[in-house]
Amino acid sequence: AQARVARGLESRWRPADPSSLFFSTSMGQHGRKRTWKPKESSDDLGGTCRLDTSVPTWVSGDVLQVWTSLALGDVEFRAVLIKPPGWDTHRQVGPYPLAAYFPGLGENAGAILDRIDEFERVAPEPFVLASPMRPKQGWWFIDNGSAWGWMKGNFREELAQRYCAWVAELAGREGIDRKRVGIFGYSAGAYAVVEMLAMGFGLPLSGIGLGGVHGHGQWDCSEFPGDQARGAQDKFARFLERLSRHQGAGFIEAIHGRTDKESKWEDASKIIEALEKRQLELGFPKVHVRRLEPEQQDLLPSSKRNRSHHSYFGAAFVRRDFLVALFGGPPPLPLESSLEPPDSLQHSVEPQLPVP
Repeated sequence: AQARVARGLESRWRPADPSSLFFSTSMGQHGRKRTWKPKESSDDLGGTCRLDTSVPTWVSGDVLQVWTSLALGDVEFRAVLIKPPGWDTHRQVGPYPLAAYFPGLGENAGAILDRIDEFERVAPEPFVLASPMRPKQGWWFIDNGSAWGWMKGNFREELAQRYCAWVAELAGREGIDRKRVGIFGYSAGAYAVVEMLAMGFGLPLSGIGLGGVHGHGQWDCSEFPGDQARGAQDKFARFLERLSRHQGAGFIEAIHGRTDKESKWEDASKIIEALEKRQLELGFPKVHVRRLEPEQQDLLPSSKRNRSHHSYFGAAFVRRDFLVALFGGPPPLPLESSLEPPDSLQHSVEPQLPVP
């Protein structure tokens, strides 16, 4: 136990007897933190709800849970079971694949509650979907949460370590298939995912999904004053150096809007190149690239909506073929519009995953 504490992996989570678990229903679906209650307890309205004992006892989206590492700190998160159409919720099935979603700055862990129906329509099998809250007043692992935080702030290695440890601990929990763990993120969340991939999760990953990824700092700084541009480029260079040592994954897919004005393709292409170079060094497949045209985004860009051309979460992740690949299955077929990415990113998809 002392050794685990030293590595920051000792947590204060304890599974409970599923036959005795109830939770209060008085706060509503999107309520704040919930407290587990024994079966003899009830809320002020007398309302209780028995957990479905066919799923892991710690999986309930209504509860904002807190994972605590004695060495690294806390992670607040939600977890839900995604069930495909026609799946019998009463049969005993498991262990389940785990997908951890890291949201962008405009969302939080509760976003997965709004996307349950979307994912269940395309899910190839039941899986646990978990999503953490972002560190307060930060841009995930950058210590500046302002509008320019990704450029002005500094990288906090200990925060990346904390969330890597959180994923590793979830992967070892009751009801999870440790060999089928996928991580995906959108926009700032995609940045968080690649930082953690560089840090190392301490377990093999079956898949990675990056939607609208950006980095720490920026490669193309033509729009910034000289001093700011130099600082942003220096940070981006150090960021790419971190990525050059990433742990690798059985499948990495980068989905990006060709006309994205928030997360520019010029930066994303550099990130993908760094990821792919390391993938090949480790014997993993190349990065699978999907570039979306404006009309393929969730909202067609216009002068009134999606002016930044940065709305394509659904086109990126709410896909059966993406989820199959995320959990170790065959990679998706390329989009017609992404068959000819520029320069070094022109490649085909390798159908077989190597043994790391």
